[in-house]
Amino acid sequence: RILYALKAMPFGGMLRDLEPALDGFAASSLFEAKLVCELFPAKSVHFTTPGLQPSELASLSNVWDYISLNSVNHVRVLAPRLKGRASLGIRINTELSFVDDFRYDPCRTHSKLGVPISQLQNLDWDEWCSGIQGIHIHTNADSTDFSELTANVDALCANLRYCPRIAWVNVDGGYLFDEVTSIRPLADAIDTVRNRFNPDVFLEPGAALVRNSSVLVSQVVDLFDVDGRRIAVLDTSVNHMPEVLEFSYQPDVLEQSENGQHEYVLAGSTCLAGDVFGTYRFNSELDIGGRVVFTGCGAYTLAKAHRFNGVNLPAIWSRDMNGVLHLRKQYSFENYKEQWLPDV
Repeated sequence: RILYALKAMPFGGMLRDLEPALDGFAASSLFEAKLVCELFPAKSVHFTTPGLQPSELASLSNVWDYISLNSVNHVRVLAPRLKGRASLGIRINTELSFVDDFRYDPCRTHSKLGVPISQLQNLDWDEWCSGIQGIHIHTNADSTDFSELTANVDALCANLRYCPRIAWVNVDGGYLFDEVTSIRPLADAIDTVRNRFNPDVFLEPGAALVRNSSVLVSQVVDLFDVDGRRIAVLDTSVNHMPEVLEFSYQPDVLEQSENGQHEYVLAGSTCLAGDVFGTYRFNSELDIGGRVVFTGCGAYTLAKAHRFNGVNLPAIWSRDMNGVLHLRKQYSFENYKEQWLPDV
């Protein structure tokens, strides 16, 4: 069963396009869960977060169907209050790391995400996990190799030699389907889970479904030379693509050329000195008023974007099958003012 992880991009217009192909949605906050419940009340909502607060339980119990508790303390303190409100699961950290950058690694040392599988061997499942019906693992990020999922599933099955009846297992996301060479390991991993627990199996892609759905269209507002480099200032900002700053990520640009004769530093329009996308080469010169189009912007761009310096958020357009553009959402000064003026 396929879920969509809302954290990648929660824009309602896109969710409506995805919904017919989905069995449900994965939410990581009260707002995400409430949004998808209002849009698609018939779809199931799977919820997990390391920051679950007791004060949210009453509101969340009306919008979730499955919840994966994140820690031993969550199970001991919150599980008794949640019985009957949702199907309860436990998030498990398999302690197998495949992600080179520890900032992305759910299984890093001292991870906050899930109960380490080594701890589970010392727990009394009959007492501790009374009422637990599901298992949730999230072990990867931007992987193109499903054999890593197979290794995590094997570790899960090997270490959980005894546990109560498991009704469902969520093997989560972190894999880029369009770049994998074979999905056979994925099928093998699902078969292993089914043979071991005989559960419903949920797969929870986010970025894999939407990353290539969107571009960020910007305009050159100024051109000048500094220290032997040509600077092109754009009407957008890395604050509209925060992973550029967070993880030193350099996005692809339409019509960039590795051997292009014209080199530019593409910079954002805020006063932050580090508001720079990177150095790019093009076969043709850029002009003031011309467009620069960043590709692969469907995931973790608008979902993380903010208005630092008061620079407005990008408008959202969709293109139909005939190539016609339609304005779907536009932000204004009124939105900015509402965010920052006090309520009283």
